[in-house]
Amino acid sequence: MFERLKHIPFANSMLRRPPGFYGAARRHIADAEAMDSTARVNFQNKQIARVLQRARTLKGYAGQAQSQNLADWPLLTKAQMLGQENDFSTSALLPAIPALTGGTTGQPMKLMRSWKSAVFEQATIDYICSKFAIEPSSARIAVLRGDSIKFASDMTAPFWIDEGPQRRIFSAHHLNAETICHFKAALRSFQPDILFCYPSSLKNLLSLIGE
Repeated sequence: MFERLKHIPFANSMLRRPPGFYGAARRHIADAEAMDSTARVNFQNKQIARVLQRARTLKGYAGQAQSQNLADWPLLTKAQMLGQENDFSTSALLPAIPALTGGTTGQPMKLMRSWKSAVFEQATIDYICSKFAIEPSSARIAVLRGDSIKFASDMTAPFWIDEGPQRRIFSAHHLNAETICHFKAALRSFQPDILFCYPSSLKNLLSLIGE
C-alpha cells in the first residue's frame, strides 16, 4: 500500500510529513545540532541504550551480549540475516513500511521500517536542504534513481513521468548517449530545484552531458 500511496503527491506528503510528528522531528534535529559535545554524547548513549533494550527482546539476539556497550554486540552479516529478518524485527502500534535493500549482490534483503523512522528520515533530508534555503516540501524535484518507468527495451521518449507539478521521475535505465538529448531537454523545461539521484546515476548523467 505504501508503494502506491507514495506516488500520489498529497498522500505522500501526509505519509512523510504528517502534522505533529514531522514538526516534532524537525525541532528534535535542530535541538540536537545545538547541543554541545557533552550533551550530544549523553543523548547518543541514551538512544543506544533504548535500542539495545529492545534488541534484548528479539529472537535474533537470543544468547547475545547483555552489555550496554554497542561494541560488545555482534556485527551481523547480510548472509546471517537473509531469511531470518523477522527474528530481528520489533512490532509497533502503527503499520510498518516494507522495504528492500538494493540487491546489488543479487540477494536483496527484506526490511521493515517504522512509520516514525520514515518521517524522521524525511525531516533530516529537509533540514539539510533548508541550510541551503530550499524546502523540499515545496521545491521542484527531479528524481534519477532506480524507478521503473517503462520496459528497458522501450527506447522511445519520454523517459520520465510527472507526479504532480513539483516532481518529475526519470528512468536511469534509459539514460545513455542516444537518449541524453531528451533528458537534457526535460530537465531544462522542468527547471528542478533539487536533483535527487543515486551517485552512479548522477555520475552517468554528468558524464553524458559533458560529452
